[in-house]
Amino acid sequence: MLPVPYWRSDCGRHTLYHGDCLAILPHLSGVDAVVTDPPYGTGAWIRPMSGAGSDCRAVKSTEWWDKWGTQWMDQAWRFSRGRIAFFCSQVNLPSVFVWCEKRPWRLFVWHKSDPRPRFCGQPSYAFECLVCVGGYEYVGGGDVILASSPRIRRDADGTGHPHQKPIKAVRWAVELATPVDQTVLDPFAGSGTTGVACAMTGRRFIGIELDEKYCAIAKRRIKEAASHLFVPAETNPPDADPPLFD
Repeated sequence: MLPVPYWRSDCGRHTLYHGDCLAILPHLSGVDAVVTDPPYGTGAWIRPMSGAGSDCRAVKSTEWWDKWGTQWMDQAWRFSRGRIAFFCSQVNLPSVFVWCEKRPWRLFVWHKSDPRPRFCGQPSYAFECLVCVGGYEYVGGGDVILASSPRIRRDADGTGHPHQKPIKAVRWAVELATPVDQTVLDPFAGSGTTGVACAMTGRRFIGIELDEKYCAIAKRRIKEAASHLFVPAETNPPDADPPLFD
């Protein structure tokens, strides 16, 4: 039985589910592509004392849900018409290469214009990968996108989610994967950036998010994006310009 949606927009084009994507994915259908940002590389280095910089005793702390795997990709591949786009780090690429071995795929790059600084002269992680698997007859644009990461208290769209991608980069992925009016699924919806990108570009959206706190944030952001951009034809003002052709 299909799980009950956490929220569905009034226009019916945007839907959110609250729960584990591995439990919800088998019940979904009618999806044209999957565009997502699965968890990887969250958390921070915890140092023994404040101001310790790159102290060798630092320990990497990761969120409990940050477990990279390809199981969700197996499920998504079955019903997404063979079209999946997802972000990952270079550390994840070996497992991605194995999974993609007999599938057509391309590697794109999100280049960060302001990567987080590192200490002791170590190079910054200035890019992340976007892997597109399947038949992309609608692919257009360049292989690289340049965008800054949104950060809370610095950017208007910063939500505080530890894995938030810039709307510009996610919109790029959405437009690579689908034409207008198709349905995009994000099984790791987070704070709803994929849904916002879909609302901005005329795509339909289905999202799944494990954390109810971020479901609420995603709902708010998608509603705001849709309210500014989606105008039903019947609301056109009566004094609008007549059509050019009868």
